[in-house]
Amino acid sequence: MDFETAVGEALANAIEHGKCSCLTVDCVYAHQRLVAEIAQNGLGFEPPRDRRAPERGSERGYGLFIMHSLLDRLEFYENGTRIRLVKRTPRRAKRAASPARPAQ
Repeated sequence: MDFETAVGEALANAIEHGKCSCLTVDCVYAHQRLVAEIAQNGLGFEPPRDRRAPERGSERGYGLFIMHSLLDRLEFYENGTRIRLVKRTPRRAKRAASPARPAQ
């Protein structure tokens, strides 16, 4: 759910702030990691180095803060027109063998 929220926020930001006419989204699950790369042909941006939450009462500016809070990694490329979102998933515990059912 965290990954889905972060990807949705990234897409909303690309559309609203990037003023793009084309978006591509590539998603992969491998090695217990979900990875999404989003590229757009619009305006880029210089991501802020500050990861603090916006000022209290602010109506805007929560997108990057939310993404950083929900993800294990958030990377920006090509002047902010391409981003990579990474979320590790927990390893699944191996199931214990079920005891044999008694004969009836």
